Amino acid sequence: MNKCLFLKLIPLPLALAAGALLLLSPGRIGAQAPPSTQASSPQPSPTASASPTARPEPGTAEAGRVVVTAEKREENIQEVPSSISVVNDVELDNLHATQLTDYAPYVPGFQVNSAGSPGQTIISLRGLADISSGATVATYIDETPMGSSGIYQRADINELDLLPYDIRRVEILRGPQGTLYGANSIGGLIKYVTLDPSLTAEEFHIGGGISGVEHGDQPGWDAHIGGTVPLANGTVGLRLSYARNDGAGFIDNVVNGEHGINDFNQQAALVGLLWQPNENIRLRFTALGQRIESDNNATVPLDPKNLDPLFGDLTNQIFVNEPYTKNVGLVAATLNLNFGWADLTSASAYLNTRTDQRLDVTLNLVDLPPLLGFPNPEIAGEDLKLNLDKFTQELRLTSKQDGRFLWQLGAFYTYEHGHQDQHVFMKQMNGEAFPGLPNLFTATLPSTYKEGAAFANASFEFTDRFTLGAGLRFSRNQQSFSQIVSGILGLPMNLPGKSAENVFDYMVAPKFKLPAYPRR
Repeated sequence: MNKCLFLKLIPLPLALAAGALLLLSPGRIGAQAPPSTQASSPQPSPTASASPTARPEPGTAEAGRVVVTAEKREENIQEVPSSISVVNDVELDNLHATQLTDYAPYVPGFQVNSAGSPGQTIISLRGLADISSGATVATYIDETPMGSSGIYQRADINELDLLPYDIRRVEILRGPQGTLYGANSIGGLIKYVTLDPSLTAEEFHIGGGISGVEHGDQPGWDAHIGGTVPLANGTVGLRLSYARNDGAGFIDNVVNGEHGINDFNQQAALVGLLWQPNENIRLRFTALGQRIESDNNATVPLDPKNLDPLFGDLTNQIFVNEPYTKNVGLVAATLNLNFGWADLTSASAYLNTRTDQRLDVTLNLVDLPPLLGFPNPEIAGEDLKLNLDKFTQELRLTSKQDGRFLWQLGAFYTYEHGHQDQHVFMKQMNGEAFPGLPNLFTATLPSTYKEGAAFANASFEFTDRFTLGAGLRFSRNQQSFSQIVSGILGLPMNLPGKSAENVFDYMVAPKFKLPAYPRR
């Protein structure tokens, strides 16, 4: 079992931080190795669904209740008809959470499997796993869907794993959310809610920490800085933040004796601009970027007979390094208009993600060189590149929460263009190329995805204890794709394809409130 020490710099207002700089508080079967760092302080459960602790900010928490927005309207968490959990900013900080695997164990029914580094994540809710290359859990940042809606961007193993700094809370909805969120939400929803810029007050924070892990090659560290300032008192506010987390490697390579091969770092930056000239108009711009870099994966090979590590604890067999890099860029604008009798929301966003990965396939191709007339031994790898550009637009009209009948009408549109490239190479053990070696395998998979949808949801409170909700969503998606393959290990082809589908989702959600009996 890994042991770690975590020293934490408590975030301070900048004026105080200047006077007190540091405040320290005391085949092959693969398996993911244990995480390299965890907070050493006690870790309370962060997901008491009915009443998690929350910062008392407008639109987030009030005395005695917690407000969430996962149902696309602000409401008390106790009034949400779906199964929901919330992890707020205080709990994320107490857990020293830097990735999904740090707080997923505290959320009922929430499972995150890692392929060896942040960003290589497989998410399931209530045990509903991916059955194809598409995701079954939708991920949102505020009003923006993240990731691909198609199957050619490997969305099932590359779901968003956001470094959660400057995050107000993370909302996790369990169960199908098709009428509200459409594609990829059959298992549920993960929604990151970012902090708003302040229109009236200045606030600055700076902090960081140092961590160590048993068997680690060096200490890990993290740092973050952020703040918000009003640019025009009462009407315009700006928020800026930057965070970085460097994790220490703790996996050894039996091939060359290298220690701690799985170092990684995460960087995230956020810019938010809020304009609110009066209580009826609210316009927010958000720009967010994240970069993940990993030298190798935190995995070890297991003996298929008894599942014991083949080369010892925390030891892998790597002939070709397996670096992983993922860049996420998001620009979004959200307009809220208060008509008195209803609220209109317009959410527009552009998303770009780029993923570069190398896989060690030496053992898969160990018998190939003699067949091609080249001497053994050899090393082989596969380069994988993914690129996604995605535009989304949503309009919805939501009733006020001042009566027994609540309703919501909306329309959604998205267009995405993706590109996947695969290339297999083989070299001599010294890294030099084999003279005259033909192309082994190259594949290019361009794709597009377009979807338009209309949705409606309503609920009626018949009595103080019984409410009936219903919803429906009609969507049409159109996809185009090509598979262009060359090389001696693949069947040369250039196969284009198209598809179109109409989808109708509906739901009925009766809700009963049981009487509360006093404890004896």
